[in-house]
Amino acid sequence: EYLFEEGPHLVDLEGRLVSEIESIKQGKFSSLTVGCMADVACDWLPNKLYQYRRLCSDVKVACRQFEEVEALYRAIKNGEVDLGFSDLSFAAFDEISTAVIDTIFYGLAMAKSHSLAHQTWVSLKQLTEQSWVLLPEGFPSRIMLEKRMQELGLSLSDLAQVEVVDSPSLVRAYLLQGHYVTFASDLDFQVERQAGLIQTVPLEEFALGTPLFLLMSKRLNRSLGLTEQQPFRGRQALEPIQQFINLLQRGRRGTSHPFRCPLANAAV
Repeated sequence: EYLFEEGPHLVDLEGRLVSEIESIKQGKFSSLTVGCMADVACDWLPNKLYQYRRLCSDVKVACRQFEEVEALYRAIKNGEVDLGFSDLSFAAFDEISTAVIDTIFYGLAMAKSHSLAHQTWVSLKQLTEQSWVLLPEGFPSRIMLEKRMQELGLSLSDLAQVEVVDSPSLVRAYLLQGHYVTFASDLDFQVERQAGLIQTVPLEEFALGTPLFLLMSKRLNRSLGLTEQQPFRGRQALEPIQQFINLLQRGRRGTSHPFRCPLANAAV
């Protein structure tokens, strides 16, 4: 029964390996596929991919967005994506290698016309009477918010009104009506913030930044560490991935963020 269930996967894997090896031998392997959660896909990652395309125009680049952490994990494990990005750690997964590539700050977001838009900072405990719009369970921002609320003895049921919508674009639409607030990272709504449509306010409970993780399979990580000892055509397959990692490491952001709370230094 086990062989019957797993056999087709092994046959598919064999076919993919043979195809990729042949491509490497012929020097045709020049591609990069990345996967990410929805919040990373809004502005941060597209900007990085744009910079990469300008440097490596001959590399075929693809980006896949995942709604659930489990789906991103499977894609990395199965080799469907070369690299992944998430603000949730994958350290619990033995097959995945994780490294901090940047820092994310979380806070409150609302329309510029909202009554809280001119606050210096606020606390979650002050926001129970506000109308909230949130993404569904499984989104990193939702997981992080609920975990912190639980630590404070709060839950979503303590909030006066909570609307759950399916996508970041719907969250944006709710905010722009002027009556709702949401929990978001400084990667979200960058265009709207620059245009003066959405305002961000630091939350006391999220004064410190959280890591943005670069994810890859441990097998790939080991291969990247051996590139200097590999034959030229073997290195060629890994060069697009290594070049993208190098670009990310050079482009790490500073500490000036729209969600950075005035109490952050004191908290440290």
